[in-house]
Amino acid sequence: MDKSTIIASIIGASATIIAALIPLLLKKRETHHEEYLNFPHEKAQLIRFTCDYAETTHVNEVHIAGSFNHWLQAKKGLIKPTKLETERFAMIKQKQQGRNVWVKDVLIPYGHYDFKFVVNKNQWIAWSENSTYSKGNDAPGGPNLRIESHA
Repeated sequence: MDKSTIIASIIGASATIIAALIPLLLKKRETHHEEYLNFPHEKAQLIRFTCDYAETTHVNEVHIAGSFNHWLQAKKGLIKPTKLETERFAMIKQKQQGRNVWVKDVLIPYGHYDFKFVVNKNQWIAWSENSTYSKGNDAPGGPNLRIESHA
């Protein structure tokens, strides 16, 4: 066999292996990614998230993205929630005292977590002095908000 035949055989075999592995890798990623959604409920607390920042007055959607949900797969500042994540972390708009307020009750495993509210999947709302949440770690775009879930 000459050198070019050997190289062609290696490339062909590699392509076959890669083609067989891609579906398995994608399935593993989906399974791993949603494992955090299937934690024991007896080790979690129902937390009511409330977002009434001025940035959310006239928007279509607000999500909760944080260390407890892998920041909703954020890439370059844009979140890409799955259907299940949207069900669990998309907030609901309500009128409270004449103002639009976004709320969502979320079951959070025990621990300390940083998070931010995300408007229209790309505008991240950072912690501010008038926030009702604790200040979390510094992050791009400003400090995170922080919550604690406990028994």
